[in-house]
Amino acid sequence: MAELAFFTGGARSGKSSFAEAYSLRLANERRLGPVAYFATGQPMDAEFERRIAHHKSSRDARFLTVEEGLDLVAGFARARELSPVVLLECISTWLGNVFHHKEEAEREPYAMAQVEGLLAALAESPGVSLNLVTNELGMGVVPIDAYTRHYCDVHGRVNRRLAEAASKAWLLVSGLPVVLKE
Repeated sequence: MAELAFFTGGARSGKSSFAEAYSLRLANERRLGPVAYFATGQPMDAEFERRIAHHKSSRDARFLTVEEGLDLVAGFARARELSPVVLLECISTWLGNVFHHKEEAEREPYAMAQVEGLLAALAESPGVSLNLVTNELGMGVVPIDAYTRHYCDVHGRVNRRLAEAASKAWLLVSGLPVVLKE
């Protein structure tokens, strides 16, 4: 049976570190070898290139990296071939890519179709654990501009759908995990 675990929290809340440790623990308990690290970041400027390079250099041989910035289904298919434990980092960055590359009218339909495709692919992948990281954006002020409000609205709907499908979920606050579903 496939499993979806959902890790959310604010920026620098510790969600990624917690999800990495969880993924490694699953792989070790099941004696599966490395974790497939499905990275969604696309370098769009020098600062983000440095962030990506830093993230890559901080991962050791226990992670095998697959990079895919737009097509969740294709990225997941490549990742699950490397390991039955897949860490998807992160939905928020992926959705930013969608907003960057797609026209306004295409963004939400494309994003929701990708999410449904990912969930269908997971359902057809017995024994695979998909552990996905996303930001929680709905706890702050409403953004001042329409573009960012649209991003936050779509992001919230994507997160709700993924959290609904998850069998386990955590909210990270100041490095501390709060169980949402277990």
